[in-house]
Amino acid sequence: MMRRALLPALPALLLALGQPGLAPPALAQPAGGAAGPQAAETPSQHPAAETPSQHPAAETPPPQGLEAPAAFADLSHWNGEPAAAARACAVLERLAETHGEDPFFIPPFPPAVMRSLEEARAVLRERLGIDPEAQGEEVVIALDNAAAAIEAGDKAALREALAPPLFRLEGAEVVARLASLPAIPQAAAAARAVEAELRHRVE
Repeated sequence: MMRRALLPALPALLLALGQPGLAPPALAQPAGGAAGPQAAETPSQHPAAETPSQHPAAETPPPQGLEAPAAFADLSHWNGEPAAAARACAVLERLAETHGEDPFFIPPFPPAVMRSLEEARAVLRERLGIDPEAQGEEVVIALDNAAAAIEAGDKAALREALAPPLFRLEGAEVVARLASLPAIPQAAAAARAVEAELRHRVE
């Protein structure tokens, strides 16, 4: 029960994909969302829904589930963008740890897909100096908080997000590594496996 309360839903993590370098697809207008022409023509009547400051980057509308693997298929895509890289890594962590708690990913992935995700996660954790035995939700939250701190230029929050014992490297080193991740073969393989599985489910 605590797990569901603490761990952000996968869509919230995919926000990174709304950062520079990857534009998420436009979200469809919900049925009945616009009551009529006046609702469509007067967006200024609802400033609260459009004020970015009320919705941290982690709450930005995400791409659709099928695009989740694109976040970590080639992590070098995020070179120079450590915040986006952190969120891409969080997507992989989320899928490897608790995908079964998201309706989109029920039933759970087959064992072969899970093994691929777990292998990619192990390699990525080693590269970023993350405790290999850490709980996935802890890592997801830390990476997401680190991304928000980087974007806000909040050094204190960044130190807290990347603090030991979860991270075994200095925070500055973690950020430097996030900003220069190479294309990791295990992550690419996991992305292909996840994409194939998701496409199979919607066919």
